[in-house]
Amino acid sequence: MNNPPVSPAGEAVSSRSRKWTIPRVLGLVTLIALLVVVALWWMSVCAVQQRLAAMRAQGLPTTTSEINAFYVVPEGIPDSTLAWVAAGKMAETAVASEAANTLPTIGKDCPDCEIPLPGEQWDKREAVAKFLSDNAALIESIRQAAAVGGQVRFPVNFRRGPSVDPVDAHRMRGISRILQLDSQASAHRGDGQRVLQNIHDLLTLSEALRGEPTILSQFIRQSVDTTAWSLIETLAPTLDWSDDELRGLQERLSAMTFERDMQRALAGETALFLDLLNLVPQGPFHSENQDLVLDVMGKLTEAFDHPWPESLQRQWAAILELQQRIGTSIFSKRHFVVSTVAPSLKEVGRGTARHVANQRLAIIALACLRHQHQHGAPPESLGKIDGQLLGELPNVQIDPFTGQPFLLRRDESGWLIYSAGLGGKDDQGHASLDVPFRVRFNHR
Repeated sequence: MNNPPVSPAGEAVSSRSRKWTIPRVLGLVTLIALLVVVALWWMSVCAVQQRLAAMRAQGLPTTTSEINAFYVVPEGIPDSTLAWVAAGKMAETAVASEAANTLPTIGKDCPDCEIPLPGEQWDKREAVAKFLSDNAALIESIRQAAAVGGQVRFPVNFRRGPSVDPVDAHRMRGISRILQLDSQASAHRGDGQRVLQNIHDLLTLSEALRGEPTILSQFIRQSVDTTAWSLIETLAPTLDWSDDELRGLQERLSAMTFERDMQRALAGETALFLDLLNLVPQGPFHSENQDLVLDVMGKLTEAFDHPWPESLQRQWAAILELQQRIGTSIFSKRHFVVSTVAPSLKEVGRGTARHVANQRLAIIALACLRHQHQHGAPPESLGKIDGQLLGELPNVQIDPFTGQPFLLRRDESGWLIYSAGLGGKDDQGHASLDVPFRVRFNHR
């Protein structure tokens, strides 16, 4: 008969003890793995908290409450909020009126109505003149707001979270459309000084919006600028502005910065994204999603510190990396909140690059007109423009999408200067593929 195994101490080891050896080892391994996972999760949580603390130390918001404190008019700069809010409400009422319905630029029944160039027949000229006369108080309120200068801090409470609607910022579109319509009417009656005043008021409104802390409100600002640039494109060649007046517009355009202001918007947007994560249960994946948001928003922000087109390339790389980290497998569902906001980030870089391209093209167009004033003829090419006429903006003749000089196409009316756009190739100034800016030389 076999005797049972004996331990070194002389005690018998039962077969039951041997049966539990493997389960105990597996249990121990499982416990260790669980502890490692918990430790890694805790380290991730701590790392995120450290990043958030570092942001707060830099004065950047990490919560919606902190956006309220971040979104202020800087000390020493006039606060023009009340004046622009009042003008915005009046513009909203005017644009919504029955009299506006059939008018170009502002009418809901006339979205595609074209306005002929000054000197050409315009069948809506009298109706537009009456509308503007009836809303003279609105124009005066815009003038008063522009006279204040400074910046705005609209009465938005960001504690309401990501769904907050910047109503007052949206109303600024109405102001820009009113000024656009007034400029067209003024040009048709030969009042170039009123057109010039309207363009300067649009640029003043844009500067008042430069501290807006969200991507959406910065895009609204860009739409105001676009209105000003479209007026320069269509009306400047038809009006007798002096060289000093053309230079004054150039100087204002050259002083405008959009990269730094979009960085500010990305800071506010980061806090909104983080707040959105807090609203949706994510269990142990919460800190991982926070880390994703902080990574991509940090890289997008940092990209704007680099020149174009490197800035754009860095932003695309950051978004591509985010998409790869999110993945498309079933496990990517843990990132579903981040995946909902990722597509909107693509427009930040290309929208801003397009805006910078239009800014530079407008400055070049004004330089071409100044060249014609001084020399009696248009410049033969972009390279023939006197450097002093181009102003002080660095790289003004460089396409932000390609890093190469802007493209030029001639026709019977003048030039078409254009950026290669997102595709980075010459599509002959096609409006949907490139970023075109027409320069006419027929006003003298």
